[in-house]
Amino acid sequence: MISKHNLTRLALILPFMIPLLLFWILPLLSGFAISLTDWDYISPTFNIVGIDNYTYIITDSDFIKALINTIIFGVGTIFPTIALGLAFALLLQKKFSGAYLINDYFQFHGLPLQ
Repeated sequence: MISKHNLTRLALILPFMIPLLLFWILPLLSGFAISLTDWDYISPTFNIVGIDNYTYIITDSDFIKALINTIIFGVGTIFPTIALGLAFALLLQKKFSGAYLINDYFQFHGLPLQ
């Protein structure tokens, strides 16, 4: 028997779980299921090939090159961005002449001028 308290919890969580299920979990599961086939997205027929698609892509030199480029790009953009942000944050903690102007610039530079 479901208690009234648990029923209330379910009623409050359900509106948030429906979009999560529809727009995240179901597409993720269907995408994984499609990846195990040789379906070309046009023909109505397909064959289940299992993990052959994954073994092919791991051994493909173009994929390996693209993966390495993605890792280099990610490391080359994420770490400098974090380091630069940390440097500016540490700089703006110091009290010096003009610190308020620099702080105001960083806080308000994105506001549209009318």
